[in-house]
Amino acid sequence: MVRSFGTKTLAVILSVVMLMTACSTNWVTQAEQVIAIALPIATNILTIASAFSGKSVDPTQVAKVKSVTDQITNDLNTAEVLLQNYNSANAQTTVQKVNAALADVKDNLQVILTGLDIKDQDLKNRITAIAGLVLSSVQTIENVLPAVAGGTVSASAKANAAKMTPEVLKARYNALAKTPTGNPDLDQVSASTVLK
Repeated sequence: MVRSFGTKTLAVILSVVMLMTACSTNWVTQAEQVIAIALPIATNILTIASAFSGKSVDPTQVAKVKSVTDQITNDLNTAEVLLQNYNSANAQTTVQKVNAALADVKDNLQVILTGLDIKDQDLKNRITAIAGLVLSSVQTIENVLPAVAGGTVSASAKANAAKMTPEVLKARYNALAKTPTGNPDLDQVSASTVLK
């Protein structure tokens, strides 16, 4: 009887550990995939702003966008590499480093969201919407990182993470890039950034 109880207990414990590990690695994989889609989306902010340099966007603002998007790209790449090298033995340290990189991404996105002086309102709205989409994906990753380190994640964070798959992020960006603004030049440039 004791042997049977011990075997059952061990089986339950192993099942829970396997489930928790699988959930952690699933979150890590999903975060990596979302970052892989967020990277080209972030660089498309520069692509769109650059197309209007000297027209609706002052060249100094384009330089600012380039500097900020370069930093965002570096930080997203750092987070992606950290997640690719994730293992459960260093989960807490990895999560802290990923959080630091994502905090930098959010800070730099705030520069785009609030600190650009773009005269063309349609262009400003498009760039702001793209930056907001990247910000939303970063916040979703941040909200599920505690699960990777063995912490708890709220039901709403899990639900949001389930909605922010790489496919959904890509589809949301492509729909945004194709949405007409009423400015044919902007619509053409924006449509050229659709992710394949």
